[in-house]
Amino acid sequence: MNALNLNNKRIAKNTLMLYVRMLITMLVSLYTVRVLLQELGLMDYGIYNLVSGLVTFFSFISITMSSATQRYLSFSLGKKDKISFQKIFSMNVLIYFFIAILVVILAETFGLWFLNSILNIPVNRLSVANVVYQISLVTFLINLMLIPYHASILATERMSVYAYVSIVDVFLKLLLVYFLAVVDGDKLITYSVLLFLQTVLIASIYVLYCRKKIEGCTFDFFWEKKIFKEILGYTGWTFFGGISGILNNEGLSFLINFFFGPVLNAAKGISDRVSSAIAMFINNFYSAVKPQIVKSYASGDFTYMKTLAFQSSKFSFFLMLLLSLPLILETHFVLSLWLVDVESSMVGFTKLILIYSIINVFEFPLTQLVHATGKVKKYQVSVGLFTLLTLPITFLLFHLGYSAKYAIVVLIVVYSLAYIPRLIIVRNQLNISIYEYFQQVITKSVIVCLFSIILPLVVVLNIESGLFRMVLTSMISFFSILISVYIFGINGSERELVIHFLRKKIFTFVKIK
Repeated sequence: MNALNLNNKRIAKNTLMLYVRMLITMLVSLYTVRVLLQELGLMDYGIYNLVSGLVTFFSFISITMSSATQRYLSFSLGKKDKISFQKIFSMNVLIYFFIAILVVILAETFGLWFLNSILNIPVNRLSVANVVYQISLVTFLINLMLIPYHASILATERMSVYAYVSIVDVFLKLLLVYFLAVVDGDKLITYSVLLFLQTVLIASIYVLYCRKKIEGCTFDFFWEKKIFKEILGYTGWTFFGGISGILNNEGLSFLINFFFGPVLNAAKGISDRVSSAIAMFINNFYSAVKPQIVKSYASGDFTYMKTLAFQSSKFSFFLMLLLSLPLILETHFVLSLWLVDVESSMVGFTKLILIYSIINVFEFPLTQLVHATGKVKKYQVSVGLFTLLTLPITFLLFHLGYSAKYAIVVLIVVYSLAYIPRLIIVRNQLNISIYEYFQQVITKSVIVCLFSIILPLVVVLNIESGLFRMVLTSMISFFSILISVYIFGINGSERELVIHFLRKKIFTFVKIK
């Protein structure tokens, strides 16, 4: 029990640190988008999102490898094997070098052809798009080689370092955007060059810290066939999950571009930024939880692993609902405060993307449970193939004349149905009851959502849009969700912990006063 409490305290501390980081980065990032949209204009902003997205498409290889890197590093720490940690780190650096070569070959052949022959980019901006593409590729390669260092920081749970560097990172990006206003030349190319320089600086900070502060985080030429086969087997099957995520995000952007042009790409880009800002809260929470799930599996503490997965699923949903509900109800007004000009397509995309984010919040704990075991073949193939149905269905709807927003509608439906194979495989591999999962996670989440939305919806339907309604909607949403969570969303022991926590904080506050 003491070990359990210690782990929970560590997760709470790491989560709090990450939330501070997230709050600052979210606010600065959203403001940065506003200024960037003003400086670049709607057309160039859409082109940048499209071109950088094409480069990101090649990251499907690195995404699967990144998951494997952190999993095996965390597993080594769970086994308290420092020698294994250093070997896995060194092998991953070498593997990423070969991946970088593969990415360059793909990007300079298929990628260039796709950019110049398929994408819908105005002729007078095509040469600029090619320059931005090459700069974005080099920037991506730096981030690719940084993954083993970044994974080491997360595996060792150095969340304060991750938080501080992220804050520096986001403020540098804000400075870059302001610098655009005073420089001559093509702003799109200038912005890409500045992002490259900023990436080099941040990468240098991560590498220097890891080399000096984390034992075993130094590269020595090492190759062991057994370790490589384990990592390759893990990544080979998680490839399906990685590529389905990339294809469904960037593939939808390409389909929207093909059928509707770059302006609607800008609208989707705005909705993606809003969703990403909200998702930072959840990702920060999961960054603190993920190493503990792997370490608890490695140490054989399966009860704690299941409890942690269930609680993280439920509380991440409550947090996502708390952040998203006011935005869904007041999307147009919030966007009008953030941006200079608001297109109707931006409003539709943003509402739907937020709904998708709320529904998809349960995915990570289930995936991480399977990843902790290392037996990912059945899970990744089944879920990956199922979610890839998004693209052909969307293409068919666009071909039949449906509007661009139906891309996100299809995404919502497909990913909701994808929980069926997810849960079946988790049940079979880890002996976790689907009934228990629905009882403890899904049922409580749905009840909280239904009761929370009633009062805010009454406000929206009866008061004219404006600052007063937005503030009132946000306040009522906040208290409605908190009350619903307390009554319907948590069990008796969790309720006692909340009461104890609040009493302790109030006592500390009164004592200070």
